[in-house]
Amino acid sequence: MILNPDLYCDLAWEFILSENANSRLMTRFMYSGKELLGAVKEVVKKVKTIYFQDVWNFGSNSNPRKSFHVMHLQWDNDVVEINFEDPYMKQIRRWALSFVKRIEVRCNKPLPTDVTELLLKNQNFTELLLCCCDLLTAKSLVRSGNFSHVRMEHYIFGTPDDICIDTKELELHGFSLEEILVSESIKTSSLIAHYHNETFEDSLFSVNVGSCFESLEKLELKITNEDFFFKSEKIINLLEFLNTKFLNLKSFILEYIEYGSLMYNRDQGNFDMSPSSLKDLVNYKDSFNAYNERIKVQLNRRIELEILFAGKQHVEKYFGKFKNKLRDYKSSSEIEDGITVYKLKKSNNISDTFELSTEIKLNSSS
Repeated sequence: MILNPDLYCDLAWEFILSENANSRLMTRFMYSGKELLGAVKEVVKKVKTIYFQDVWNFGSNSNPRKSFHVMHLQWDNDVVEINFEDPYMKQIRRWALSFVKRIEVRCNKPLPTDVTELLLKNQNFTELLLCCCDLLTAKSLVRSGNFSHVRMEHYIFGTPDDICIDTKELELHGFSLEEILVSESIKTSSLIAHYHNETFEDSLFSVNVGSCFESLEKLELKITNEDFFFKSEKIINLLEFLNTKFLNLKSFILEYIEYGSLMYNRDQGNFDMSPSSLKDLVNYKDSFNAYNERIKVQLNRRIELEILFAGKQHVEKYFGKFKNKLRDYKSSSEIEDGITVYKLKKSNNISDTFELSTEIKLNSSS
């Protein structure tokens, strides 16, 4: 009896999930007929993401004795785990590596050579996420140069020049804009950089920008600061720098997040920052009124303050006063994971090419 091809695929799908822990039965099922073999292959070809992970075996004294690679095959909501040392899953591994689109590496050990070779031959392989990876594997994987998106963490390599990258979109974590722009080994039309404590000093504006950035069309900076470093004049200098140095740049997005604290002094009965002083931190809209340059700018600033040593009544009284200082801001409050968050937010289209958004969040556990 020959089943409908769709029924074979449904059967293969259910078997792959239900027999995930028994690879020997999986192999017997797969090779029990041409139709089933084809159905299993079709299911495996639909894997959307593969991520690699190190797993350690521990001895009786809790000391690690041996590590091995585990490969996770992820569809939409289902994940199957495969041990690299399992000989019964070799064919499934090969199919998955030959058709998958997205790879995530979360291991320090080099990937086996046959894995990287299959991925480099895979024309569907266009997205690479390197969370934790040795330099040799990273260099091998980025050789294909057929990427739509690559994401890399800073501790994988010493400088951005350690690896030659050619991708439509590059996402780097831990490198400042100044460190990235001097690189001669990056080619991308869209750059996203996540890093901490940026003040946009003059040294940035004097760097010799690598010629490889001539094709850059979109730049996005996601910056987190542990203090209040935002200065409108520095942002204006940055925008002048970008308009001068990047002739093909069309869009610039700056997400600038600052964290701080707001402490209540019970003896004095007030907070260490008055509502007027907090208002002064966001009084910069007029500074950008003159901007009307080529690059379209989206500036999103968020200030988050943790409220310390204050009761609920003190927090709400302070927030009420602060709202009165910023009447043109939209106010709200909500509970997030047991924390009461008081919010003020405002968005402005300053010009046809400049959009400004400012948000203040007061987080209180009272």
